[in-house]
Amino acid sequence: MTHRILALSMGLALVTGSLASCGPPATSPDTPDDKKAEASQDFKHCPLEQWGWGAEYNQKIVAIVEDATCNPSDRKDAISRAGDMRIFDVVPALFKILESEKEGTLRIEAIRALGNFGTKRVLRPYEALLDDPDPQVSTAAAKALAQLTYMGDRYAVHIMKRLSKDEKHGDLKTIAVVALGRGGKFYVLDDVLALLESDQATIRGDAAEALGIIGDVKAVDPLIALLGDEDKTVRSKVCGALGTLG
Repeated sequence: MTHRILALSMGLALVTGSLASCGPPATSPDTPDDKKAEASQDFKHCPLEQWGWGAEYNQKIVAIVEDATCNPSDRKDAISRAGDMRIFDVVPALFKILESEKEGTLRIEAIRALGNFGTKRVLRPYEALLDDPDPQVSTAAAKALAQLTYMGDRYAVHIMKRLSKDEKHGDLKTIAVVALGRGGKFYVLDDVLALLESDQATIRGDAAEALGIIGDVKAVDPLIALLGDEDKTVRSKVCGALGTLG
């Protein structure tokens, strides 16, 4: 009996150890990797209250955004808050981040925040960021320009038209083609049709939606062929486009 109990105890220990090994690697809850990286660069913690209002609170947000000695995660939170609250005093600091900040996450957040202010001053900086070596930054800039294209901004349309012919930046070209298609630009019809064959469901769905907006019957047969798509969202957008085309 003693041997049996001992064997069961050993088996339980092995199972428990195996289950523990299936979990995520142990990390210190107080010092995540990103916090360690920030600490190693001697950034200071710049806390921001979750809720606040008034001129003093707005000034604190702007001060954190402007302060390059604050750790990037705190500055990112402040940038996001400034954009959501449309604190116009932060706009110059956001442009400065686009021009000179090395931290990609901050530039991406600045792009998003500036989109809330409705200013055309973003066009040139966004255009410059299309050539940024960080693909996440260039993609964020292209998506921001796409939003302006939907709104009918002529210079944004001009940038997207040029980008739609740029074979060197495949992902950005796709964003441009879809943006122009959603803007009803007939001259990208063939490019949008080609996107129906993408291996990414999101792109196929966006292309189908754009074809419905362009409204050319040339898209009917290719859309019908996509009714059996494996992705439910794609099928839904195809049906919507076909309904628009009649």
